[in-house]
Amino acid sequence: MTDGIKILHEPKDDEPFVVLHKRAGLPSAPLSAFDHESAFSQCARLFPKVKSVKGKKEIEGGLLHRIDTATGGLLLIASSQEFYDHISAAQEKGLFVKVYSAVCSLDIDNGKKMGGFPELPQEAPFSFLESDGDFFSKPFSFEAASYFRHYGKGKKEVRPVLASSSAAAVKKVGEKKGLN
Repeated sequence: MTDGIKILHEPKDDEPFVVLHKRAGLPSAPLSAFDHESAFSQCARLFPKVKSVKGKKEIEGGLLHRIDTATGGLLLIASSQEFYDHISAAQEKGLFVKVYSAVCSLDIDNGKKMGGFPELPQEAPFSFLESDGDFFSKPFSFEAASYFRHYGKGKKEVRPVLASSSAAAVKKVGEKKGLN
């Protein structure tokens, strides 16, 4: 049974990978050897070959990247070692580009400002998720391209690094990524 994933591409002999969409709230990878509900675990029940790929962690098999549990989106999972190694090498060389689109809501009532993000334009009218949760009603939009850095207590969160970020944040990634 799959709960929270939708398979968009099934592995084939000449295309040995799975592309799936995971819902927000579902972990990308197993959190332990006993976790059978993560997006990867559900995928592995449908396509057992993904478990035989040796990835970064044994319990992650051919999972090529993760997205935060709270984030819904696409995952790429290799079903052959050759494909995994090829895409991993491309990632290391910066040849594999991942694009993220964030749907955000503003909790005006909590009074806390979450640091590390670019300021929104003052004139921006705010919208909230529609009832189906799939699309954002868009009276306005803006784009922020960035690299990410670990952030907060225990470095368990991430924040974007922009050219306008603090000098320390830009320095950490800027020399490698051309931000400065």
